[in-house]
Amino acid sequence: GYRLLALDYIYLNHPEKADTAVKNLLIKKYTYKLYPDISDPVSLTNIVASYNVVPLLTLGFNIGFNYTNINLIANYAPSNTTATYVPQLGVQFGLQADYSIWKNLNITAGLQYYSVGYQHTLDSVAGWKGQFTESLSYVNVPVSAKYYIYFKHDALIRPYIEAGADFAFLTATNATIVSTDNSGGNSNQASTNPISRRNNLNTSILYGAGLNIRAPSGWFTANVRYMYGLSLIGNGNNRYNDLGLVFSSNYIDDDFKFNNWQFTFGYTFILRYRVEKIKG
Repeated sequence: GYRLLALDYIYLNHPEKADTAVKNLLIKKYTYKLYPDISDPVSLTNIVASYNVVPLLTLGFNIGFNYTNINLIANYAPSNTTATYVPQLGVQFGLQADYSIWKNLNITAGLQYYSVGYQHTLDSVAGWKGQFTESLSYVNVPVSAKYYIYFKHDALIRPYIEAGADFAFLTATNATIVSTDNSGGNSNQASTNPISRRNNLNTSILYGAGLNIRAPSGWFTANVRYMYGLSLIGNGNNRYNDLGLVFSSNYIDDDFKFNNWQFTFGYTFILRYRVEKIKG
C-alpha cells in the first residue's frame, strides 16, 4: 500500500509526500531496500536508496567448536617426571544479542554452553605412566564491544572486530586416569569426578573477529574468538581432598589456566531497527 501511495505521489509531482510514503514503506518492511519490486521506476528506486535501515537490536543463535591450550602455572607432580598436556576439541552453542549504541559500534552479550577437554600425561611416577583425561562443561556469558569496519548496513558482507570479557560457570566435570606399569606393561583405569577440586568461575579476556553475510531477514554469521584465561581451573585449597586418587594413582592437580579458541557459525535476526535519511 505504501509503495502504491509513493508511486501516486511521484506521478502527481509531490516529492515530499512520496518521500514520507517510502519511509513508511521501509518502516513496515525493511527488507524492501534489499529486495525491491523489479518493476519499480527509477524515481522510486532513487528515493528508496536515499534511506538507511539501521539495525538496533538483533538476536541470533550459533554453534561451533573450540580448542583449548593449557597455560601451566605450577607443576605439582609427586616426583621429577616429564609431563605434557594435550588439548582436545570441544563444542559450544548458544544465543547472542547485539545492541547498536553508535553507528558501527555495538554492545554484544551472549548465553552459551561449551565443553572443553584435555589429557595430562606423566611419563614416569614411581615407575608408572599416568594419563589423566578430563572433560569440563560450562555455561558462559560473553560480553564485548563490537566494531564494524564500515557502516553500510545493507552491504553483502560486514566484517567486524570485538573485545570484551567472558564469565564461565562450571556445571559438570568427569575424568579418567589410566596408570601403566613402565616395566611390566600392566595397566589399570579409574574414574573420578574432580568437580570439588575445580573453581566454579572461570573468567577470561576475549578478542575476536567475524563476518555478517546478508540474508533475507538477517545475517549468516561466522566468528572466531580467543579467550585468554585469567582464573585458575583448579582450587588449590582442595588439591588433596581426594587422597584415594593421590595414593592409588600418584596424581596431583597442577595449577593451570585455559586459553581457548572458539569458532562459531550461526544466524542473526533483526528485532528492532530505525529508518533514517542518508545525509547528503
